[in-house]
Amino acid sequence: MSAVESRELLDNELIWSLQQENARLRSELTFYADEKTYEGQRGKYSGVRKMTLIETDKGERARKVLEMTN
Repeated sequence: MSAVESRELLDNELIWSLQQENARLRSELTFYADEKTYEGQRGKYSGVRKMTLIETDKGERARKVLEMTN
């Protein structure tokens, strides 16, 4: 394998890695951007307010993705 071919292979691996990271980050950004994530709900029978997905998540999804990218 020539030096040019070797470099192209490394470049392709880097591009693939960055695409995978981008996909993970986009997925989590979609979660935080979705307005439904912030909507509270009431229990069907009790009328008690349930915690929103954001309140139960408390940033856990974001921390996991950030740990994978560091």
